[in-house]
Amino acid sequence: MTWQVDPTSPTPVVAAFEFHKSHMPPVAEGTWADLSFITNSLDPAKHYYISVMPDSDYAMTGGQVKPGQAGLTLTVQPMPIPTAQISFFVFEDNNPIDNSPSLPQERGLANFKITLEEPAGKYGANGGQVFYDAFGNFIGTTYVQNPDGSYQLDPDGNPIVAQIGDGYAYTNADGYALIKNLYPAKYGTYIEPPAGETWYKTTTIEGTRVIDAWVKANNPSTLTEFGIATTHVFQDLCSPLQMPHP
Repeated sequence: MTWQVDPTSPTPVVAAFEFHKSHMPPVAEGTWADLSFITNSLDPAKHYYISVMPDSDYAMTGGQVKPGQAGLTLTVQPMPIPTAQISFFVFEDNNPIDNSPSLPQERGLANFKITLEEPAGKYGANGGQVFYDAFGNFIGTTYVQNPDGSYQLDPDGNPIVAQIGDGYAYTNADGYALIKNLYPAKYGTYIEPPAGETWYKTTTIEGTRVIDAWVKANNPSTLTEFGIATTHVFQDLCSPLQMPHP
C-alpha cells in the first residue's frame, strides 16, 4: 500500500499527496517449517514487506520484497540487544547567528541537569519522564567494568552496580554529559540550569523546550549528520545580560 517512488521517473504531484501509509494489512503468515504460505500468497506484480520473528534468542527483523524478486536475505540481531547512549553539550551562546557551538570561543556550562522523557504524542503531551536505564537502575548509574570495558556480571547475568544514579545526568566542568545504557529509542531531552541561575535558550526545535534524540543499538557517542561529528544534543544558552533589548 505504500507509495513506491521511482527515482528514474519521478511524479512530484502524486508524491506530494501520497505519503507512506501507517497500516499494512497482513497477507499471510506461517513458520520456517513450511514456506508455501509465502509463494502461494504473493502477487508477482506487487511490493511486499516480510517480518521475521524468531522464537527466542534473537530480535525480529524484516525487509522489502520487490515485484519479481526471487530471494531475500535477512540478518537477525542476537540477544541481548546492545544498549544506546546520548551525548550532550551545553554552552554559553555568544554568537547566536550560527546556531551551533563556536569552539573554543563559547564555553561549556557545568552542572546543568538533563532529564529524559518519552517522545511527545500526537497533541504534544509527553509520555512521562524516563528514570531507568536498560538494566532497571536509575539513569546515571555506573557499573563495574572489566579491563576490556565490558561489564562484570552477577550470577543472574546482570551488570554489577558501582554507583547508583538519581535518574538524571549532569554536565561536567566543560559542559559535556553522556547518558549510557539506554534502550534504543527516540527520547525527548530537557536541560535545566543549576539552582538559582537564570539562562535563556537561544535556539529551539519546533518552538518547544524539548530537544529530540534518536539513538540506536551500539551507537557511537557522536552524531555525524552534516559531515561534522558532534554530540547528539547541544543546547545553546545566554544569560539575562546577553538578551537583546527592544
